[in-house]
Amino acid sequence: MADNSWSSLPAGDRAQIIGQWRLFLIQGIAALGAAVALLYTARNYRLTRRGQVTDRFIKALERIGHTEEYVRSGGVLAMEQVLKDDVGHTADAAQVLTSLVRQRTASVAVRKSPPRMPKAASYVRRPLPDPPRPDVQLALTVLGRNPTPAMDLSGRCLARADLCEADLRGADLRAADLRGAKLERGVSAILCKSVGVIGC
Repeated sequence: MADNSWSSLPAGDRAQIIGQWRLFLIQGIAALGAAVALLYTARNYRLTRRGQVTDRFIKALERIGHTEEYVRSGGVLAMEQVLKDDVGHTADAAQVLTSLVRQRTASVAVRKSPPRMPKAASYVRRPLPDPPRPDVQLALTVLGRNPTPAMDLSGRCLARADLCEADLRGADLRAADLRGAKLERGVSAILCKSVGVIGC
């Protein structure tokens, strides 16, 4: 039946229908080719982007390990950009910055028993340690601006550190020396048994 209706069409109409089918087929193939090209381009973009972020991470890591303080500070700022730009490297970047702080600050001696209160006449106030070096302070600032879980700064000397407005949720500052540290408008952390913190 279909053969009869096709053959009964005038030759001009048949040519027009065949032309429309050819055009439809060509457009479909072109759309499929464009979709494949788009997927390929997106894949290449992702791979290139991942390579760039990894390269930036490695360069920042090299700078953080440098002997010069100003180079380390530049590495900290570069690591902050990695921290902000790539969610996949957030934990790694935070770990590197936390390690920098841990390695470049003194550890605090933790007492097993509570200290005895000295008599008023014999009480001598211990001087505050020096504030953190600029690269360490910068790492603390970056970590405070970009909160990450499981930031372990417990038992570290952070006396006189500037932690104003730092978001320290999830940070472990137990037994840390925070005497003279600026903690105004910051979001709380785990601070129990920290030197200079009242209430634990």
